Amino acid sequence: MAFDEDYAVADASATESVRFTSPPSLDLVHQLRRNCDCVLVGKGTVVRDDCTLTVRRVDLFPHQNNIQPARVVIDSNLEILSRDDDVYKYALLKDGHRVIIYHSCDQTHEHEKALQDIPNLALEKLSKSKDGNISVRDVLQNLREVHDIHHCMVEGGPATALPFLQEKFVDRAMIVKAPMKFNDPVVSNINNDVLIDAGLELIDTINVGDDVVEYWVKSGQEWPTKNVADWPM
Repeated sequence: MAFDEDYAVADASATESVRFTSPPSLDLVHQLRRNCDCVLVGKGTVVRDDCTLTVRRVDLFPHQNNIQPARVVIDSNLEILSRDDDVYKYALLKDGHRVIIYHSCDQTHEHEKALQDIPNLALEKLSKSKDGNISVRDVLQNLREVHDIHHCMVEGGPATALPFLQEKFVDRAMIVKAPMKFNDPVVSNINNDVLIDAGLELIDTINVGDDVVEYWVKSGQEWPTKNVADWPM
């Protein structure tokens, strides 16, 4: 995830979402995506950024046969399936790559139509937990047992990422900090204390472009490579 110097993720006064990290940091995001089975975000990220979550700035590995990682969205009410003039709004529903949406609502005729209209779309209904949200534990279990997905990249936003940290499901974290501060910061509720409480340890800090990237790993585990800068590759 990317933050300003104070762990804020956006400017509340901005009229549109803009990138604030350096191009080498964005390359790093795409390298990480191609090393994972899926990229997971919340509904808000799709609505705000109209993102594709695909690997574009680096080549896919030959063994991947140009198959993109699955895009996973937590969207309790299946709001991203809404249409304008019978056209689905969001880019990740139009490119034909695999999409899995976790929800907790009853599927309607419109949702069934989406399954027919959108190639490689899967809708997975999960019950809400006591806090009224879909359990990230249940999401990970379903990804593993139903979709054979074992390496999940949680890309955000912060409200989506926070439960994974709080339930200590994060094995590695890459924190990108840009050398700036938002005028009207949108707080993330993520900071060093949250990462430490999640059982993570800071093992290295590297300058990437104009940004600083912090590498965190779960206590007792190791980074995939001896030199942290060698992964993701």
